[in-house]
Amino acid sequence: SFKYSNLATLSFSDGKLFFQGDKIIVSGNYRNSEGITRSRIHRINTDGSFDITFNPHSGPNLLFDDQNSKNSYPFTAKTLLDQKILLAGDFSSYNDKPARNICRITQNGEFDPTFTLDPAVKINAEISQNDYIIIPQNDGKIILLHNGGITANGKSTSIIRLNSNGSIDNSFNFNSYDNTFDNIGTAVIKDIKILNNGKFLIVGESGFFTKKIGNYYSYNVIQLNSDGSVDTNYKASFFHKPIKISALSNNKVLITFLQNTYDYTYFPVLKLNENGTTDSSFKSGNLLLHRIKELNDGKILAINNNLLLTRLNSDGSTDASFTTYSFAKGNFNNFNYYENGQINLFLSSNSTASTSKLTFSSEGTLLNTVNYNTTNDFEIQNCEDLLFYGYITKIAGVNRNGIVRFKTSNSTSNPNPSGEIFQPFTNGQTLADLKIEGTNINWYAAQSPCGINNTITKKGSDASETLLPLSTLLVNGTTYYASQTINGIESSYRLPITVYSTTLSTNKYDLPNLTTHPNPVKDFYNISNNEEINKVEVYNLLGQLLSSNTYNSNNVKIDFTALNSGLYFVKIHTEDKVAIIKTIKN
Repeated sequence: SFKYSNLATLSFSDGKLFFQGDKIIVSGNYRNSEGITRSRIHRINTDGSFDITFNPHSGPNLLFDDQNSKNSYPFTAKTLLDQKILLAGDFSSYNDKPARNICRITQNGEFDPTFTLDPAVKINAEISQNDYIIIPQNDGKIILLHNGGITANGKSTSIIRLNSNGSIDNSFNFNSYDNTFDNIGTAVIKDIKILNNGKFLIVGESGFFTKKIGNYYSYNVIQLNSDGSVDTNYKASFFHKPIKISALSNNKVLITFLQNTYDYTYFPVLKLNENGTTDSSFKSGNLLLHRIKELNDGKILAINNNLLLTRLNSDGSTDASFTTYSFAKGNFNNFNYYENGQINLFLSSNSTASTSKLTFSSEGTLLNTVNYNTTNDFEIQNCEDLLFYGYITKIAGVNRNGIVRFKTSNSTSNPNPSGEIFQPFTNGQTLADLKIEGTNINWYAAQSPCGINNTITKKGSDASETLLPLSTLLVNGTTYYASQTINGIESSYRLPITVYSTTLSTNKYDLPNLTTHPNPVKDFYNISNNEEINKVEVYNLLGQLLSSNTYNSNNVKIDFTALNSGLYFVKIHTEDKVAIIKTIKN
């Protein structure tokens, strides 16, 4: 029943998939027999048919290289928390609206004019064929990463942070030439993770990742504070090269290493504490671990270098209650798995042009095996169904045009409802008062597991999870999650909406000549107005007054250094007017 037809062939580098409920976004060109085309990105319905309602215009244009128009440069798309989509790469316009290599589009693919790239930022998409990495933060800000492909305020950098409107977050002070470490060459970031404490962990090579000690090199795992500066209290240096970060609970991580010298003891995987010290209680043996997944009970599911699907206890020892499975005898070029109560392991082989799906019980007992006649990349739809994509021409002798779905259940899904992810409210209002578009809305206190991670996860809610009644009173700073149900089928993804009191909402209109900066703020918040400012108050998200000072000046500076990171409201008084500004402290 999955009928995807596309006359524009998806190459090995095209056709990447991501989801909007039951809809599928395809990062690739499209053309049908009637001459309808889409450039770089299109959407298909749950049955694979072309969705003509998504961006019925031109999309991103082609950016031709002056020397060689056939060069293929990076193009990346990423779904954000509100289900809008950020595009970055080699284009200069979207729907004939100027877009300097980056833009945001709405859920339905229209150009979003509320996002404009800061003129101080240049996206150098033509210098490399490596993709940009887009990491949305929970506060709506966006981390953009590319080694050497970004210029900000006249300086080349690897990481910048953008505010939700596309302006540069100048309070994010990442500097790959930080003098805290010896600099050997140019730093190249290989992996980055945002931890639950708001800090960033990065690994890489050269630059401040590498330090020469005698005849050897040491390699740093570097932690950045939430403002992008190097956390000098985090000490993690090793004589073997770190290549991969796997985040665990309690802000601990597993670091995977390559062996660089035989003169120093080599542990392929180490657990680091929150301060960067090595957790000496963790002993995983002498094998690398891949596809690391921490389970709810603290145990770790992984595939090791001997091609064993295994489970480890939290201290790294082998879990004797789990039956390990060996697939070392096969000629496999790719493997992955997802957990859905059971464990589904996928093994792809170029030599046999097939992919095997092995289903295990939660304790490792092999239950069944299914073979598929394709070896391309895959995604999991609705936490169950399998979508292969890439350079596919035929499956079992039938033309498939780049994407094919294998149905593993009778389940389907629906798109999430739509609405703004930050909404004001007044005291006494309830969930019923929030503005949201959808059918048969359900409210929850948490995101669905399937919505958190579509590939390696457990589908559905916990048995103890209950619906929130519409009469639930709204609480300042709380995030509520909304799904919708169409034809008896609930959306897998829940739209997150964070609420704040309207008494602390943003309002500049009473003071039209008011200017404030920076926002976000790190140290001092500057306020200017053509009328004298008499008083400034600072409130937290719960409406509690944190500071109040009187002035008789047109220019005021507020000290934010002692405040924790988060959302604040600055209330500015003149003789007969008041304005309230929403301000973020980093």
